[in-house]
Amino acid sequence: MGAAHSASEEVLELMGKTGFSSDQIEQLHRRFKQLSGDQPTIRKENFNNVPGLELNPIRSKIVRAFFDNRNLHKGSSGLADEINFEDFLTIMSYFRPIDTTADEEQVQLCRKEKLRFLPLGSCCSSCK
Repeated sequence: MGAAHSASEEVLELMGKTGFSSDQIEQLHRRFKQLSGDQPTIRKENFNNVPGLELNPIRSKIVRAFFDNRNLHKGSSGLADEINFEDFLTIMSYFRPIDTTADEEQVQLCRKEKLRFLPLGSCCSSCK
């Protein structure tokens, strides 16, 4: 995440974009580095070593969601080959609870983003 001065500016920007605290961003950055093997990007194969994920029945859909260009705000379709830390934070922010202090418009926007994250009918066969 860069030098100390620019890192604090970068963290503030990421906080604004994702809603994570600086401590949460730091923890997620450590996790990102662990997953990526200290590389600047993560590829789909990096998720093969996530404990418990290999047993998840919707594993492939979870991993695919991390690389879906729609979720990354990088187009209307297709998959990215790799994602950087900011992309990783963007996807992780979909899993944050809705802020209880948000106004109704912000709550609706957040819900819309969360619903857009999951393709229709992707959660389970009983949802169809």
